[in-house]
Amino acid sequence: MNITQTIENLFKRFLPSPFAIAVILTVVTMLMAYFLTDAPTKEPHFLTILSYWESGIWNNALLVFGYQMMLILVLGHILVLSKPMNALITKLTNLVTNTSNAVLLVSISTMLVSFLIGDWGSFLALSWHVKSQKLPKAEILKSIIH
Repeated sequence: MNITQTIENLFKRFLPSPFAIAVILTVVTMLMAYFLTDAPTKEPHFLTILSYWESGIWNNALLVFGYQMMLILVLGHILVLSKPMNALITKLTNLVTNTSNAVLLVSISTMLVSFLIGDWGSFLALSWHVKSQKLPKAEILKSIIH
């Protein structure tokens, strides 16, 4: 087992899930706000902190941004999983013979997808598809993308 696999196993074993990290950071931030700030109103300090948190969660600009990011990822994923793109990806991975070819393929395909489609979600979906599928010669690409 090499050093990268050892580090990966340690992170998988001891690092909590992203949701747990978000909850822990939220609680830590609320505790810091409770103990390090003064109450700006006559109502209980903790309820004021909760109202600030709630108004930030349901901020219209943040909701619009979140939906846009979700749409970019979902549509990029749908595009990459379509039959024509899948056939193109399979043909391109057949051209890979070594790691330098793989770097060149990933770089050029990333630039073309980002330029032609205009979003980063398609590249994320493309790299996930190449990494997760059992495509011919994809092992070389997996080492480059991962």
